[in-house]
Amino acid sequence: MSKSDAILVRPPQDITVTDYDFVESLGLGYLVTEARSAGFRVEYIDALIGGIAKQELAEEILRSNPPLVGFSVMEPWYSAVAEICRTLKREGYEGHIVLGNQYATFLADEVLTDIPIDCIVSYEADESFIDLLNCVTLKSDWRNVQNLAFLATGRVVKNPLKPLIKDLDKLPIPSHEWFEKARDRYPSISVAGSRGCYAKCRFCTIPGFYGPQKGPGWRGRSPESIVDEIESVTREHQTFNVTFVDENFFGPGTKGKERVKAICREILTRGLDITFSIDCRPDDVSYEIFKLLKKAGLRTVFMGVETVSDRELEYYGKSTSRVVNEKAVSILNEIDIDVLCGFIPFGPISTLDDIEANLDFAFNLDNLDIFELFRRLENRPGMALYSRSSPCGRNTDTELLYDFLQENFRKYISGGALIRTLDGVSDNGYNTRIADIKNEFKAGIFRSFREAIGIIREKNDLTPFGMIVRERSENIYEKIKGLYTEVEESRS
Repeated sequence: MSKSDAILVRPPQDITVTDYDFVESLGLGYLVTEARSAGFRVEYIDALIGGIAKQELAEEILRSNPPLVGFSVMEPWYSAVAEICRTLKREGYEGHIVLGNQYATFLADEVLTDIPIDCIVSYEADESFIDLLNCVTLKSDWRNVQNLAFLATGRVVKNPLKPLIKDLDKLPIPSHEWFEKARDRYPSISVAGSRGCYAKCRFCTIPGFYGPQKGPGWRGRSPESIVDEIESVTREHQTFNVTFVDENFFGPGTKGKERVKAICREILTRGLDITFSIDCRPDDVSYEIFKLLKKAGLRTVFMGVETVSDRELEYYGKSTSRVVNEKAVSILNEIDIDVLCGFIPFGPISTLDDIEANLDFAFNLDNLDIFELFRRLENRPGMALYSRSSPCGRNTDTELLYDFLQENFRKYISGGALIRTLDGVSDNGYNTRIADIKNEFKAGIFRSFREAIGIIREKNDLTPFGMIVRERSENIYEKIKGLYTEVEESRS
């Protein structure tokens, strides 16, 4: 007999790109705590953080043999989930298999006919998952549970949707049981102060995920509830670094800004000595509020700039402008808050002029994630721009540039990953050398990028230049690797 009513799983991911991949899954963390609060015995496995391979995970589920197993599914995890589900069924697992999260929600028709599962709990899943788990453990009919999608006589059935949860304060603190394992890679504990986003960007999946259910697209918890949780989890886990995983830390309009001020005042009133990071839009940034946020502990902002082309911003439905983007970065720099800008340099209507303008803007950023220079807008289900029949449109010249970068800039990309591991080094003997090599690396990659654009404009053959770029990038990569090795050896 199983000791668990259910096992909830974040599956393994074949390729991890950054330490941010090791941020806890608060979506599953909430479901785990909610189910336990309802009296269910739930085991939580984070195979990504735990480094648990697919076969090992399948064997663990088969040994436990719970009545229900649930998988969170985003696109990078789908192939692993499909393989595990097929293994479970092949090996005789007779329990209920349910999938959730964005990928399973948006591609329910394809997923249900592709792999052997019982259902998908779609969109915001908290209440419907508890209803499903209750039905499965009682062995009663689960097919009327709201938000479910499933196959019936070869046809996909999609049940009516529950309204969005109105009061997020009533939710329990999510499980952080995998934080201790993750903190070596990502030492900041996660908190969700809101759900959704008030904006309607056409490249984003968030409006598509929360939009179909009745209720506002952005919902925020009260400042008191948020700070209560911060106080609790930082004390319990002995960490003073917090990552707000909100899609947008700010709510809409004046009320949204006043709420942020209230959160800051609550942190300061309680005398909490914490640092934190947030996500926001450029038009959320003002000197007054971010000065207060810094006083409360804000250190890093991830901000979706996307592009400095007003034409592209309008196409994306971003409701911002180049002027707004530049002003936001300027304010954050003045206050001395680290800003990480998100870009979409290769979009459906991008031109070489757009890309070059974005390069000029990015070159002047103090803290640039080099991966952002190579980002292309992919055709993802759930976004308003998604097309089932064809990928996002491409400009011939920009597609040629993108392919050239992917083929010839690999060592630059690898060097960028090593550079980021050196950012936290504070050893007195290395600071100057690290700064020098970062400047050399940045100058080299931007030079090569711009020269490639020039060759394409002149309609010349890129092949000879590809050899030059590979040699340049190999040389700087070896320098970075040498310094990285030296720093690591000095620490051991």
